[in-house]
Amino acid sequence: MPRFFFDVFNGESDTVDLTGQDLQDEDAARGAALQMLAGIAHDDILRGGDARTAVRVRRGSVPLYHVVMTLSEHWIRLDS
Repeated sequence: MPRFFFDVFNGESDTVDLTGQDLQDEDAARGAALQMLAGIAHDDILRGGDARTAVRVRRGSVPLYHVVMTLSEHWIRLDS
């Protein structure tokens, strides 16, 4: 099984994966990256504010897949 690495970039505490995960194929790696991003999104939503997070999937030093999530929120006040 190939080993995939998942690096996370959010502009505050970027993390380079040094361990990786053995997964069946690139589709499984894509699914794992999206699940990781969903967990991060949950935390960002609870924290509030704006956030931009990217997950890069690599095999060794070769990038294979990149996904970015942007959360932007603001109140629209009609009473002011």
